[in-house]
Amino acid sequence: MKKERETMVKLVKLRNEIRKRRCVSQMDELYKGGQRICAICGKSIERGYSVDHVYPRAIYKWSEKYLSRDEQNQLVDCIESDGNYVETHRDCNMAKEDTMPQIDRLYLTPEKKKELQLVEEKIHKELENYTNQKSQLLRNQNGKCIGCGCDLQEGVLRRKDPKMPRIWENACVVCHECNIKRERFC
Repeated sequence: MKKERETMVKLVKLRNEIRKRRCVSQMDELYKGGQRICAICGKSIERGYSVDHVYPRAIYKWSEKYLSRDEQNQLVDCIESDGNYVETHRDCNMAKEDTMPQIDRLYLTPEKKKELQLVEEKIHKELENYTNQKSQLLRNQNGKCIGCGCDLQEGVLRRKDPKMPRIWENACVVCHECNIKRERFC
């Protein structure tokens, strides 16, 4: 069972990397001779761009234990679809940390906004569950990072104990700096 799980994880990572490369290739083709615009700040991208998920992978990672395999695969396919990728400056991507921007506030073509709206419609139930659970955890933590105690508006959803599964009883919200340290939070 463990070996099957490891193989599945490797396949998902490989599939995601192929999709990301295909998406970058499509963006390169789309912008050939044109101007690249950062979806977050709206300014021209000269160099140092990043391809970012609007709806984070954490949504499917944290729903794994609660969905059937078919439901999970559909969710992964949707979040890893080209419609959920946008082009940004690397710095803008890093600055937004783990926040999910509102579609109407992104600098996107009308076609791209429609694609993102379709993604949101397909993942609506799990997106709402993820957002509600994360908000509840943050309230339970009195709006503080469980790692260093700083005030949080958003934060990153993490496992308290990385050796335990991604279930809400093992979840906490930490600041970006504590997330980078990859510590245990129990």
